[in-house]
Amino acid sequence: GFSKLYLRPFNSEQSSALINNFLASTENETIRNEITNYIEGEYLQKHKVFASNPMLLTFFIMKYPIVDPCKGKKKLFYRTVYDAIVCGHDEEKKGYSRVFRSAQNAEEFTKVFREFCAATYIKHEVEFDRDTFDGYFNDLVTKNTLENPRIMTSRNFIHDACATACMMYEEDIKLLYIDPGFQEYLFAQHYFLAAPEELEALGRTLWDVAEINFDGYDAFEMLNEFSSEKFEKSLLIPYLHNIFKGKSEDIPFLSFLRYGYREFEYQVVDTDMVATYASKNSAEWIPSKPIIVEPSSIIFSILLRRLEI
Repeated sequence: GFSKLYLRPFNSEQSSALINNFLASTENETIRNEITNYIEGEYLQKHKVFASNPMLLTFFIMKYPIVDPCKGKKKLFYRTVYDAIVCGHDEEKKGYSRVFRSAQNAEEFTKVFREFCAATYIKHEVEFDRDTFDGYFNDLVTKNTLENPRIMTSRNFIHDACATACMMYEEDIKLLYIDPGFQEYLFAQHYFLAAPEELEALGRTLWDVAEINFDGYDAFEMLNEFSSEKFEKSLLIPYLHNIFKGKSEDIPFLSFLRYGYREFEYQVVDTDMVATYASKNSAEWIPSKPIIVEPSSIIFSILLRRLEI
């Protein structure tokens, strides 16, 4: 006999009490402080679901420091947590197993959910009404490759995403990811598993997409963690070839500027006039703040970051 219980998210006091209870028998003060700082750190506070979910808090304390997204382990972090939520945390409950309505098992569900995450991430969609959700769902290719595709309906898929896999939730008339990091992780996994041509085609669509359209670089960092070689060969090198390959010496720099930035602003300072006025008024000139010109595309931004420019 198992009963389903639904928990409201913990507030910070409840989360702290849970952490303290778990660490009560830990005599090593350094470990206690590290785990507390880890839970209360910037990353998990930004991704609130992890700091407010008692199951995930328990999981983090048990696994620390194996999963720490702040130390370049975002792929491992989300892979470990996804497996724990969707596949692992019921394994020890004998006599109880979650039943997927839309698929035969968690692996089949993940196959379709991974494609859904990839399609929605690249369109910058993190919440959906039913019509928008159905629009993405109807275009999914993987749902037709399952052992029993007839049960993979939109209604069943929503039920599994929200209630069985616990990857999404309903709020009023909206469907939302419990944390966009899972969407980013599964986007990265989808394109890691895809043919290089498919990843290269994706890269070409990003040549004109500004980085401001994405909430950071996490998805692309995780894709790079999956395979740095595939990431460079399919995403970065075609972009660089487009700018430089086959061009004479004076052309590539202009091409680099044209592809790299949408516009330029510059300031002209008449230093002689500045000196004259400064002397006449016994004043000190305060230079104006430099203008920051943002890169025009997410690919160009990634290149600059990798080159530490």
